[in-house]
Amino acid sequence: MKNRAFTVGGFLDTVASAIAVSNAVRENRMPRASDLVRLGINPGQFSGIKTYRN
Repeated sequence: MKNRAFTVGGFLDTVASAIAVSNAVRENRMPRASDLVRLGINPGQFSGIKTYRN
């Protein structure tokens, strides 16, 4: 049962990071590096992405 609780907690942490990164991008600011790393995204490469608006 302990492994299941850890798995659910890990899943919720991942979802929270995805939401945090999404909000940061929507607000045109850099997300926290820890959230990007949790999602498997390199913060250095992420900062190099250019945005384009129509």
